[in-house]
Amino acid sequence: MYLIISLSILFVTVLTAIEKQKCRCDVLAPIYNSLQCKIWCRQGSCVTKYNCAQSLYMIEKKQNQCYYNGKFYNISEEFPKRYPNPAGTHLCKYECQVSPIGPYFSITNNCIRSDKSFDRCLFEIINNIDYMYTYSAPIFSKDATLTCPLYWFEYRQINYAGDNCLLKEKCCRYGNLLIKKNKSFKINSLNANCTCSCPPFVTCYV
Repeated sequence: MYLIISLSILFVTVLTAIEKQKCRCDVLAPIYNSLQCKIWCRQGSCVTKYNCAQSLYMIEKKQNQCYYNGKFYNISEEFPKRYPNPAGTHLCKYECQVSPIGPYFSITNNCIRSDKSFDRCLFEIINNIDYMYTYSAPIFSKDATLTCPLYWFEYRQINYAGDNCLLKEKCCRYGNLLIKKNKSFKINSLNANCTCSCPPFVTCYV
């Protein structure tokens, strides 16, 4: 009887620990949500894969308009509401600008100070949207307190031949390179370890 009770307590403890574990897609979820990618697979309560094939931005990217969260903005058009500045101290208006490289959002002087806590990763998403279109690699820090990419790294040839994915939707992309789920590779120039843990983007840590 004592053994049965002990095993029951152990089983519940293990289940609780598993439930508290961070889902592997959590770190990429803000990026997928901004692109309006659809949840493709789940395992229990955790999302395991997204599908970005029907993302408006991925389908209709434009060189003379900016994009954010399901909408294209014309040159000089501002967001309807304020978003965090890079320092996380003010909420500012952003407006669409175009450079020879392409469209981007520029912070205006229309800012207000805010003592509220907000997601500073919004700024990273707003200003790195083009890297998402080319399936560049988001580079995260191993420091658990930093939840948004330190930067994005465009495709460079790596010591990985890629995988033969019969169903591309089940694989990650790094540039045009396909990587099967749970496979890993290294970007030596950054000393970054990358894994296909939540397709279609890879997840890299330094």
